[in-house]
Amino acid sequence: ESHSGDFVRDLRHGKGKLVHPDGSCYFGAWKWGEIVEEGKGAMPSEDGSGKYVGEWYDGQRQGMGTMVTVDGDSFEGEWYEDMMHGYGTFSANNGDVYTGTFVRGEMEGIGVMKWFNGDRYDGKWSNGVMHGEGTFFSGVDQSLFTGNFVDGEKIGHGVIELSSGDSYSGLFDGNNVDTVFGLISTSDGKSFQVRPRSFRYSYEPRVEMERVVEEELS
Repeated sequence: ESHSGDFVRDLRHGKGKLVHPDGSCYFGAWKWGEIVEEGKGAMPSEDGSGKYVGEWYDGQRQGMGTMVTVDGDSFEGEWYEDMMHGYGTFSANNGDVYTGTFVRGEMEGIGVMKWFNGDRYDGKWSNGVMHGEGTFFSGVDQSLFTGNFVDGEKIGHGVIELSSGDSYSGLFDGNNVDTVFGLISTSDGKSFQVRPRSFRYSYEPRVEMERVVEEELS
């Protein structure tokens, strides 16, 4: 790499331009050889894992910028103190894409995740997992869940609608189907009350919802 700008005692000191071997450039200020204050441009990661292009402050990624790793992951959005922080889009090399807010490197707040298999979640996040109110669409069986999540699990009240037109509205307890309580509505207009141990539901394709009901409602 090459540097053009101010030097004091053979150290970068003042405004300057740093040109990397691939031709990309960083513009900013140096103080006794260290990058300081605001800057703009490109800089490879110290560990060689990728390259960041955007705004800097005191040698850290801060402001708007884009990071692309050698593995093919990328993030475009807001940074703070060298971490994804604010609004942005993270694209994984396997095709998963998250667009929403981040807090200190973690998905936090409101965001949309689209998985490569067609699954999609739109709602609240905490510490990188689905947490709070949201909607989850399954690309596998085309079902749609609207309700509450706790640490990535369906917990509390929710509604799930199947591609067949059948639906269930009631309580969820993660993958535990022995504690649910709610109402099944079928596409032909029938309704069934569901009590604990009376409801079974599978996300596997081509497997229909088994209804073992205790009471049919008129």
